[in-house]
Amino acid sequence: SSGINAEYGRMEEYVREFEQEVQRNDLDTPEAIIAIQSLIRYIEKSNVGTLQQLIEELQELSSLLKSAAGTSTTSVVSGCDLFVRFITLVRNRNMGPVDSESIWESKSFGPVRCFLLDRGNQFMKRLMMSRKKIAQLAYPFITDGVTVLTVNLSRVVLEILCKAHDKMKKFQVLVTISEP
Repeated sequence: SSGINAEYGRMEEYVREFEQEVQRNDLDTPEAIIAIQSLIRYIEKSNVGTLQQLIEELQELSSLLKSAAGTSTTSVVSGCDLFVRFITLVRNRNMGPVDSESIWESKSFGPVRCFLLDRGNQFMKRLMMSRKKIAQLAYPFITDGVTVLTVNLSRVVLEILCKAHDKMKKFQVLVTISEP
């Protein structure tokens, strides 16, 4: 029982760090990315001995982070769920330099943890590049003279509009704001 309480207390530290980071955030980093960074730090410092234990703890921490998320609950839920699925659902090809068969046969959890951290960092790298990639693919759809209607603030939409502007596109933007 004391081990469970200690682990829960440790998770609460990650939630507090998440909340503090969200408050310090410059609005360019989505809460989902901050939550995923918390999950990666947790994997680095976790002392579990099996993959199943780690998955259970990541799911528990994800639940706590989701509860702590302010206005971005949906993105934090999606980000955490996708992260856990990405690092734990292993395909046998394109897994990088680690021989995926040998890590699962290891007597130690260390190689598995390194593998999962590598997968987590791959996920984060892809996530960080996704906004620019979407903007690169979407800006050609904004043609001269068009009026763009967007709802609320979207970092992805803003990136697309900035990319279109950089390419000398002439357009208008209407922004609606939705509040409770």
